[in-house]
Amino acid sequence: MSDVLTQAIDLVVYGMGTVVIFLTVLVGATMLMSYCLQTFFTAERPEVTLRPSAAPSEGLTDPKILAALSAAVKKYREDHN
Repeated sequence: MSDVLTQAIDLVVYGMGTVVIFLTVLVGATMLMSYCLQTFFTAERPEVTLRPSAAPSEGLTDPKILAALSAAVKKYREDHN
C-alpha cells in the first residue's frame, strides 16, 4: 500500500510543479511583452484642453418639459419606495 501512496504523492508533486513552472513562465512572458510594448511602441498623447461648458439650451427651460420631468421623477419615487 505504501508503494501506491508514494506513487500518488510523486504524481501530485510532479503535476503541481509543472503547473507552477508553467504559470511562472506565463507571467514572465506577459511582463516581457508589456515592457517591450511600453518601450518600443509608446505613442505621444495629444494635449487635452478643457473648456467651460456651454450654457444650457432653451429647450430644457421650457415649463412644459420641466413639468413632465417633475411628474416622471415623482412617479418613479412613488413606485420605488
